[in-house]
Amino acid sequence: MYSSIKKDSLVTAANAKALTETSETTSNTAIFNTTISQSDSDVNSSIHSKEKNNTKFSITKDMSEQERYEELKDKSIVVSKPDMSKVSNIDIEAYKNLSTKEAKKPIRRIAEMLGIHNVNYKNSNIDFDFGFSKKNLDVSLHHQGEYGGNYADYAEMLTCLYKLVENAELIEVHKNYKDNEYLKNTFVLISAINNDGNITPVQLEVKEYDKGQSNSLYLNIVLSKIKESAVIKGEHNGNADISNPLVADSAISLSQLFANVNPTDKRFLKYVPDNFLSTVQIEAKREAQKIDYNKYGRYAEVFENVDKSGSSNKYSESTGNSNVLPDNANQSNNTDNKAVINNNDIRYSLADGKCGKSSINEDIQKQFEKDVDDVINLRYNSSSPLILGVTTAILQEIGLNALPIAITKNHVYSIAVDDAQAKKDGRYKKGTNYHGLGATAVKEIYEKLSNPIAVIAADNSKYISQRVIAFVDLSINGKQVIAPIEVDAEISQGSDSIDANLIVSYYDKNNISNMLSKALALEANNQVGFYYLDKKRAQSLLVPLGLQLPPQPNNVDSNIIIRHISSNVNRKIDTVLKSRQFIRWFGGFVILVELRIYKLHF
Repeated sequence: MYSSIKKDSLVTAANAKALTETSETTSNTAIFNTTISQSDSDVNSSIHSKEKNNTKFSITKDMSEQERYEELKDKSIVVSKPDMSKVSNIDIEAYKNLSTKEAKKPIRRIAEMLGIHNVNYKNSNIDFDFGFSKKNLDVSLHHQGEYGGNYADYAEMLTCLYKLVENAELIEVHKNYKDNEYLKNTFVLISAINNDGNITPVQLEVKEYDKGQSNSLYLNIVLSKIKESAVIKGEHNGNADISNPLVADSAISLSQLFANVNPTDKRFLKYVPDNFLSTVQIEAKREAQKIDYNKYGRYAEVFENVDKSGSSNKYSESTGNSNVLPDNANQSNNTDNKAVINNNDIRYSLADGKCGKSSINEDIQKQFEKDVDDVINLRYNSSSPLILGVTTAILQEIGLNALPIAITKNHVYSIAVDDAQAKKDGRYKKGTNYHGLGATAVKEIYEKLSNPIAVIAADNSKYISQRVIAFVDLSINGKQVIAPIEVDAEISQGSDSIDANLIVSYYDKNNISNMLSKALALEANNQVGFYYLDKKRAQSLLVPLGLQLPPQPNNVDSNIIIRHISSNVNRKIDTVLKSRQFIRWFGGFVILVELRIYKLHF
């Protein structure tokens, strides 16, 4: 049997037929994730009958979402107060903009200073004690970058970790999905801290082992801040020890807390019953569930349909005759930019058009523009790079794979703002070049890369085998704008790594003479100097510098010069079919139309 996935559709067996007829989902910044929505009715709501005395359920791993909702809907948690006196000699605020790599050492020092690794932690919902090792800390720091909280919040959380664990409420239990023979259960809990009028939810995960390993607080993560006024339920008067700075003065309704969790924190939302969540939150939750489904087969009840008619028809969006591409085929050699997998009714389209402008996917461009604004206004709370679209047609023509083309949020920020703005925002870093091109220039990058003036090899020996340099149709203050692109880069996308062509900068270069002179010298010696060159438009670059093309560069008579990068650039993957995301999620049975993906499986 096959199943298909469609946005904004109830994923049940009853919809299997409808899903065969049309299925289109628009990619967000997570290019290779399909977003799934459900109706208000829970597909897994096989509700066990309550006892007549209305005794509450306990949270167990075999409970449905509806059962967990009934258990949790009236519960509250006591908020913990960070004890900042323990770290009064440390500038915690400076940790806000640290990367994961930068944060590891200072956070480790704080953890050692607080002695958090030498404590047996307890929670009334779990009938065993557990520790928090240095390895667990490193795992938590790694995953923190995938959530909305920052490392300053994380450091604050550590000052009251014992209380946080003690006050936490159990919300979900699941079995071993990672093929660890010793792992018995994973307990997911929610807690929260209150500091400066903000509530910061804290996700905790405790792992229980049969043997071989000690039970552990495997993960602690801070989520995006929530205004205190949005979630505070009332005074908490149950604790008489008012002198203890860790004692909170308020309790939070779980219902209110869940309702205000930022969709950015989708990895937490996957554990929260739908009944607590908005439509936007549910959509984010489905994205996180989809990742687990592809990795571990978890949430199969959400994503799998069964065609009970017994039909053997494969669900496919392709029309007309399809061709067969050999297993070792490279899409770069396919004249219509289409690679077809060895399955007669399944194909994926890599890009639209050949040489010339690539069409912009309006949905992806719209999301990219929103993300750019969020980055500049310090609202982008994800560690994932921004996605501009599929690698443009011209870049594919010279040999780049049809991977996502991406840019990090740090590069977006440094391209858009100048030194003064970075200092005003408190994000200035010594050694970083702030180009001040503005938001509009950043938002137009994909359009400019779709029709560049020239593409050459990197002139820096450090990068010559890894990058190409695109000269785009844009000058600022009389200076030519260029875009260095790292070919087949590995980047983090949520909890996974994907392959992408990564824009590592975009700036107005003071002097392009040396770069162009080197490329021209190679062409004059009948070697590859330009991977792509629009000779007519290039005159605007060359003439002011007193440079000119050889009479017949490399025996090419046409106006457009196209050379394959294989002569200079060391590609890490020779075809998009061998990309991490393709192999991990789709194997050989997939339809990919631009950046829209539909999975077929047995």
